[in-house]
Amino acid sequence: MSSSWKVWATGIVLTVGIPVVFLYTRQGSWKTVGTIPSPSPSPWQPAVAMVPEPVAASVAPPAPKRVRHDGVSVRLVTQNPKEDWLLRETAPFVVPDTEPRPITLLFHAVCSEPVWICDWLQYSDLAPQWQVCPRAPVYCGGNGYQWTGSKDDTLRLVQLSVNAVKERHGEHVRDDTMVFVGMSQGAFAVAQLVSVLARQEAPSWHLKGIVFHGAAVTLVPGDVRRLGARVGMAAGELDGAASAMRSTVHSLQRAGVEARFVSLGPVGHFLPVETASAMAELIDWTRGAPER
Repeated sequence: MSSSWKVWATGIVLTVGIPVVFLYTRQGSWKTVGTIPSPSPSPWQPAVAMVPEPVAASVAPPAPKRVRHDGVSVRLVTQNPKEDWLLRETAPFVVPDTEPRPITLLFHAVCSEPVWICDWLQYSDLAPQWQVCPRAPVYCGGNGYQWTGSKDDTLRLVQLSVNAVKERHGEHVRDDTMVFVGMSQGAFAVAQLVSVLARQEAPSWHLKGIVFHGAAVTLVPGDVRRLGARVGMAAGELDGAASAMRSTVHSLQRAGVEARFVSLGPVGHFLPVETASAMAELIDWTRGAPER
């Protein structure tokens, strides 16, 4: 409330109104002699309580947790109606997942399908990554598919597969640290691609890792060094390719390539679920992850 002052002969009296100084004359009347400016804001005005607006409590996003899930099949569109091409993709084994994840391409064994090879690693501690499993382009005649087509077909199949995953998932996919994994006959398809990429002036993909299972396949050390990739090989002790694969790893190491061989134990030319963890660790190591 604003206030004014009246001046009496014996004191000051507070009244309501504009702050004016009055003098009570002998004639018994009030006479205005001046005004007193009120401070701004007036000390007589009621104080206004400044109550801060409530701030919404910040809620931390849920922590990512590991999950198991199977892959899905994706039909590939080609310009040739005779090409019945498809891939199977398995999303990273973590939810929620907002980060871009790398691609691992897995090439299945002879006369097989990509269904099994693209799902079994969920029984491991594989780091979050997209598992992309193209189906080989050549039909085996009632029993799966095989990698006996031309290197141009294999290269185009892989390119279509990578493009399809990137189109489907956009910013959630990164292709700068790719790993190629070849199982049995699929390893020879991978070795063929490595040779092609090493001779490209600008390689089609940034290949970080090469992994082979159960295949006595060789690599040119200079090709691997040019691509800047690590090499991992794995086989069971009862697999006929194990001895040759060990020798190949030693040769690569002597030539300055980062390479290692992993024994899958007393098993032959197949991959029990129990071997998934060893294969997952090898895949992650070739991509550059530290040893576990």
